[in-house]
Amino acid sequence: MLTKIGLFLSVCLAMDAVGQSDPGPLIKMGGFVYFLDSKYNGFSAHLEFERAFRRSQFLTSGPRIDFINFKNSDGAFMVGYEFKIYPLYWKSRKSYQGLFIGIDPVYLPKNPDIYYSRYGPGIGSLFGYQHVFKDKISIALEGSLIYIKDLNKQTAQYNPDHTYLYAFACIKVGFKL
Repeated sequence: MLTKIGLFLSVCLAMDAVGQSDPGPLIKMGGFVYFLDSKYNGFSAHLEFERAFRRSQFLTSGPRIDFINFKNSDGAFMVGYEFKIYPLYWKSRKSYQGLFIGIDPVYLPKNPDIYYSRYGPGIGSLFGYQHVFKDKISIALEGSLIYIKDLNKQTAQYNPDHTYLYAFACIKVGFKL
């Protein structure tokens, strides 16, 4: 797991070295602990690299990696690339600030150690709020709904079309590079 996170950070930092944009990119990490009926049900951890478009700073994009681990599962990574829009950008004229909505093409990689694990492509929707303090530190509250098409025919089937909807909440803290 640390190797994958290290590789992800290396790629993100190399992307920034190619071309500097006026608002520096953000690197954020966070997670959430889930409870069902007052009992621990699992957690999710998230790592994200967000960069504003040079001429349209209300639009951002960047890679992300998520780790999900729920009760009665072995955990799974989800990799994606998100596109966000900050519709209230024109009020504050500050990058990465305010309400946002977005779209997130994702892929749930196959776990070679687990024969019955789900894997396949998906698409997600993002929504949330982010605030940047002193133009350096960001705090974001984010929710996402991710629709996955399971390509593993050996998984336990809960529906005939092999599609699943994941819902996540997240609190992220980040800093500008």
